[in-house]
Amino acid sequence: MSILASKARFAALVLSPTLAMTAVHGETIFESFEAGFGPWTDHAYLPCQTPPDCPQLDYSVNLSPEQAHDGVWSLDVTANGLHDDGTVWIQRPIELTPGTWDIELEFQLFSFPSEINNWEVVAYIGLAPPKVEGDFALIGYTGLEGWSAYSHEQPLVVEESTTAYVALGYNIVWETIRTHWFDSVTISGVPPQPPCTPGDLDSDGVVGILDLLALLAAWGSDPAGPPDFDGDGTVGILDLLTLLANWGPCP
Repeated sequence: MSILASKARFAALVLSPTLAMTAVHGETIFESFEAGFGPWTDHAYLPCQTPPDCPQLDYSVNLSPEQAHDGVWSLDVTANGLHDDGTVWIQRPIELTPGTWDIELEFQLFSFPSEINNWEVVAYIGLAPPKVEGDFALIGYTGLEGWSAYSHEQPLVVEESTTAYVALGYNIVWETIRTHWFDSVTISGVPPQPPCTPGDLDSDGVVGILDLLALLAAWGSDPAGPPDFDGDGTVGILDLLTLLANWGPCP
């Protein structure tokens, strides 16, 4: 039975609960797969060398009690390296509010020791789901004995409340079938600081010359919001006085 057929059989036997998307608001999201896959989904990519006859990557992602870093369960990620290429990963969404975020992903991976032909451990943090190998950052290699820690950090600039994506997995770089286990996934986010109210038009935590220039550039207009701080439909002298009254670092 192929790995894909085994995966389909496992999916018919195990129903994993789907959790609602969790917002990152300065807290930490921790996942050890004790309640199933939760919001995590599995994906794979294999470059097509001879279209339209494009082969599928033979892989599976299953809950497993065989190895566990935290609790009883982990994710068994098995792939057939027949094509000496491809990427297998798991991903989940997170909800982010506007501002500049610093998102960090940490996880544990179990592999058996090997001095040669190790696969590449990869991770992704971004505002759209990853689709191909090139979307991922190389953060290490398999082949270390037992459980090993891996991490990836990425700043994200969010213009409006949106869904971002976090992913982890590996690139296949050797023609063999291999199994690795993923567990203890931690996602942490440092939330953006709220702007000074009013005056900090560029949200840098300081009412200063750049904010003044932005107000002057909008002078006489109706921006339907800042820098029309008094809401009278025109950026004018009262708005300038409000900005000057808040001059300096945010309290």
